[in-house]
Amino acid sequence: MSSDFDCFVKTFKTLLDSSCKLERPKVTKRSKIVNPWITDGIINTVERKHALKQAWVKSIKKNKPEGDPGPRKVITDYRSALNSIIKSAKSSFNREKILEHRHDRKKHGKS
Repeated sequence: MSSDFDCFVKTFKTLLDSSCKLERPKVTKRSKIVNPWITDGIINTVERKHALKQAWVKSIKKNKPEGDPGPRKVITDYRSALNSIIKSAKSSFNREKILEHRHDRKKHGKS
């Protein structure tokens, strides 16, 4: 019974991939291909920032259009720190690429 199901799943997956799979993976402006300085830690931090924002948004009520000041302060401080971390990671990445290709100016422009 299990082998029949495994055979079905394998056939289904093969047919699905052949008819629907993209030849090139989708690239968004936030992917590692476009932004190689974005690390897994930064991605986790961004997800945490989104969770903090959702908690603050839930505190917004009709009588409190600004929401609770505590979560709002936390999210603004967290966002500020995250932006400085991303800027630092980007400049560090660019600095490493410049040093890596310091002897070949043509390669510097391609990296």
